[in-house]
Amino acid sequence: MPAQVVFTMLTPQDIEEALATPLAALDVERAILWGSYANGQPHPGSDLDLILIKETDLDTHQRKRGISQPLWRALYETSQKYQNLGMRPHPPSLHLSMYTPSEWEQQSLRNTLVYQKATEEGVVIYDNAPQSTLIMRV
Repeated sequence: MPAQVVFTMLTPQDIEEALATPLAALDVERAILWGSYANGQPHPGSDLDLILIKETDLDTHQRKRGISQPLWRALYETSQKYQNLGMRPHPPSLHLSMYTPSEWEQQSLRNTLVYQKATEEGVVIYDNAPQSTLIMRV
């Protein structure tokens, strides 16, 4: 009988705790977890879907530079703690979407699919947005 391999699946709380420091250092206003990790049904092939809202003047192609690595590193370090429980660490790959607050507001006004998914199944895991900014109706 083959041995069963048990992978670590991070919980939304694990993800929130792991990413709080790097998100603050990156000056992110809000982070929304959505997809399989948000609804508690990830599997070893799942990626971690994360919407970041951050004020920036960079164009959409440049704004993710320097963002993925510190976030992935924090997730990797968090998944390592499960090795002591006999589980194989499984740091997920990241699927990042980044919007400025005004772009996210436009997503809400147009009620785009991304906005719908984020509001239906998303979990806000980091929030440092000014209260006057409309970012998400939850």
